This record gives sequence, structure tokens and C-alpha cells, in this order.
Amino acid sequence: MHSSVLDTGKPIEEILENPAAKHAGTHGLAAFFEFDEPAKSSTILVENMFDPKTAFSDNPVHTPIQRAFKHDLTLYEWFELPENAYRRRRFGIGMMGLAAMEGNEILSEFDWTVFPKGSVVVDVGGGFGASAKFLATHAPHVNIIIQDKPEVTTAGIRAWQGHSSDLLESKRVIFQSHDFFDPQPVKQPAGFILKSIIHNWGDSYSLKILTHLRAAASPDTKLFIVGVILQYLCPSSNDSETSPEPLLPSYGAHGEHQYMLDMAMMTVFNAREHTTDSLSALLRKAGWEIDAIRGTLMGVQLTVASPIVSDN
Repeated sequence: MHSSVLDTGKPIEEILENPAAKHAGTHGLAAFFEFDEPAKSSTILVENMFDPKTAFSDNPVHTPIQRAFKHDLTLYEWFELPENAYRRRRFGIGMMGLAAMEGNEILSEFDWTVFPKGSVVVDVGGGFGASAKFLATHAPHVNIIIQDKPEVTTAGIRAWQGHSSDLLESKRVIFQSHDFFDPQPVKQPAGFILKSIIHNWGDSYSLKILTHLRAAASPDTKLFIVGVILQYLCPSSNDSETSPEPLLPSYGAHGEHQYMLDMAMMTVFNAREHTTDSLSALLRKAGWEIDAIRGTLMGVQLTVASPIVSDN
């Protein structure tokens, strides 16, 4: 790792004068790499896996982070405690830095022209709307609804009023408060986007999210899942997932970030990054089937799925 990634770009005097604002106004990657929660929690991982109560649980309050920091809250609830104000700010800035590094260009792997003018695409758990901003430019004929918690949508509207007020005024982009564990209020849209959502939740929780989306979908609705698809570390019957010799199945150092991310998801969320097979199985339980997976191996990929339509 280059040391420049860890540099906030601020003079040391400024940081010492106001340590709490160390990462404010930065690119965010330094904040991301400063996260200490997964590292500290990973020291408790084996203990957590041997405890019958937590060994096979996907409950987000049964993770190593609760043992490591001695609380019984989810990560996000814990961040909301007054004493964790710095951690909360650092996490938010770090996530924005990671999102900027990953970008949203992967959405261009889908041919959005198949959707008629005025079609609605819902960005579920879309945060401040980074994906929506890219899509609004890439597919200007599409209308976008960004869903998230009320406090997030309020902040998102303020941000868009500063950089894209015309899209809000024309209602091409709308912010909507919504909890994705509740039934989906937007019925039969052209598409749903889930970016970096499924990997934050164990399978039983992800199934609830996906099932609500399926219940609101039309037979033609598309589901777009943006995230990492892990390659198997042992020979697979799926030749498309096999790296060319002499490369390791994991692609070695090039792919190590994906596997580290998988472990981090397990450590702080009781969740995981999916392989093609595990994601396909999860989607089918919720009534979806994979049409295609696009993008480069060992990078952020776009999974496109359609509703399974019963013959009955």
C-alpha cells in the first residue's frame, strides 16, 4: 500500500489542533484504512465461532464486534452512541472514499436503452445517491427514486440541492424515506438497484429484503446487485470461474481485497461476500434468477436478475 493513501493531505498542526476533524473534507481513503473495528473484532472470531449461541447465527448482534467492544448493539446502533461520534464520522467518510474508489461505472455494463422513457428505477438503500447521480447522466431517460432512512434522505436532498437541483426540481430524481425490511412501496418499477447492501446482512435478512422487492416487481422488472463476486479457492465445475494457469484461483495479491472484505463482513455483520452459486441460491429462494454477471473478475461486478415467473 502506498503511504499516500493514508495521507489526509492536511498539515500535522491542523490535525493536532482538531483531531476530531482529521478526515473532514478529505478523499476518505485514509479514514477507510483507519477503521480499527474489524481488526480488533477479528481477534475474537474463533471464540465467537466456538460459542454454540453464535457459531451458526447470522444475527447482526451475534458477531465478534459485540464481544470485542462489550455491547449488544448492531454496528450502526453502536456508532450512534455519543461516545462513538468520531467513529461514526470516520466510518461515513471512509465509506464515501471507498465508493469513490469503486465508482459506479459498472452500471454502464447494462443496456439501459431497453427501458422506455420515463421508466422508474429504485436505488434501494441508495444513501446520498452516488449510483443515482451516475445513472441520471448515463441514462437520462430514466427516473430514479433513492430510498434510505429519513436522516439519510434529508442529508441527501441537501447535497443534491447543491450539485443537481435541476434533477430534484424536475422530479427526475426523488428521495424517499424507506426501510428495506418493510414492504416495498414502489410497485412494478423497471428496476431495483442494490449496491453494497446484500453483503451487509446475513442470508435470512437478505432474503427479507429480496422477497419484498420480488413482491413489488412486475414480470419485466430487473434487479441489479452491485458488489463483489468471490471466486472459489478450489476447482469448480463452473469453468467460467476458473483463473487461467498459472494464476491461483484467488488471483493472488490482485484478489486478496475481496477475501479480506468477506472476512470483515463476517466479523462485523455476520454476513459475507457471495460466490455465484451462493448468490444464485439466495436469489432463487426470494423468487429471482440470475440473467447475467458482468464486469471483471476480482472487481466490483453487476449481477442482473429477473423474477421467476410461475407457469401456474
